[in-house]
Amino acid sequence: MRDCDPGIRTMLHLAEGGDIDMARWWLDEIVNRDVDFDVVGLSYYPYWDGDFSKLKHVMELVTNHYGKGVNVVETAYGFTTDNGDHLDNIFSNEYAQLVGYPASPQGQASFLRDLMETIHAVGGEGFYYWEPLWIPVSGASWANEAGMSYIQTEGEVGNAWDNQAMFDFNGEALPSLDVFHLVNQLK
Repeated sequence: MRDCDPGIRTMLHLAEGGDIDMARWWLDEIVNRDVDFDVVGLSYYPYWDGDFSKLKHVMELVTNHYGKGVNVVETAYGFTTDNGDHLDNIFSNEYAQLVGYPASPQGQASFLRDLMETIHAVGGEGFYYWEPLWIPVSGASWANEAGMSYIQTEGEVGNAWDNQAMFDFNGEALPSLDVFHLVNQLK
């Protein structure tokens, strides 16, 4: 890609954004193999990856030790534990209790505000939300039957992320969208 446009940055995506030992091992292996990259994208789901201090340590490792840019390229938090369709949701009341933010529109917004502040504090570049628009609409699932057949996967068609969208089950915007106004205040 750099031959086409030298300004294009290459990002490597690393899951488990709160696991510093795994990040150090993985990045050491990448560097030892002379892989050319500019940015590390981390997946960070607080119910799987730990609290913000764990994310912060991994982000600081990327920026301070490896000298690379860092983004959170996947994150989400539930605005409810209710289910908008027949497929079980990933986010549950147990996850909300584990993380400490209520499973409410305001809890989701508070999580995003704190995430944004954490990323800014360590010089991170930003975040991508997974998946803000996945509301429970018939036919708008994670996969359709033909796609599931193609990848040889069995299961229910539906959406396991619908209670983590940034719109309620009726498509109305949630307060979490207002958090993006903070970006200018953090600069």
